[in-house]
Amino acid sequence: MTSDVPYFQFVLPVRQYKVIDKSFENLAKYVNAYEQKMYMKREAIANKGIWVAKKRYMMNVFDEEGVRYDIPKLKIMGVEAVKSSTPEVCRGKIKDAIRVIMNQNEDDLVKFVNAVANKKRLIIINILKKKDRCVCELEAVLDESQPAISHHLKILENAGLIRGWKKGKFTHYDIVNEQIISYLNTLNQKLT
Repeated sequence: MTSDVPYFQFVLPVRQYKVIDKSFENLAKYVNAYEQKMYMKREAIANKGIWVAKKRYMMNVFDEEGVRYDIPKLKIMGVEAVKSSTPEVCRGKIKDAIRVIMNQNEDDLVKFVNAVANKKRLIIINILKKKDRCVCELEAVLDESQPAISHHLKILENAGLIRGWKKGKFTHYDIVNEQIISYLNTLNQKLT
């Protein structure tokens, strides 16, 4: 999936522009243009991109205007995830879903949406953002049975939002994705 990126890490920018210019020359010949008038520089190198319409897209960017990223940066333009008319809580969840679409597969997206679509699971994540907890501590706070809480925790863990580890005879849980904390702070304000 990221096989194109290492190539660009070693190619000099001058050579990149030669490749771009040559591509435009080939395009001009292909469309039988009188003269080649297309000139531009590289803006972004991405391994995936989705275009909805003109100036409405999302890309998984590894290099933007010469700045290299170890972890791909999500570049979103004109989509609901960045529009101010979209509620802030929804924007965060849409960005998370787009990140899953760009970096994972369809099954992971379904798991993510199912995990955050339940109010009890959102409350569990909200509790775990403050401190790691075991099931018995969540039982007391949520006033739910241990099997019900374990079920919610398994769904959250399968979605990659939380992780569990043994600590003595108890399994403790915490949040894997720290970015979810900022989205949950906003969500918490909307729920109260």
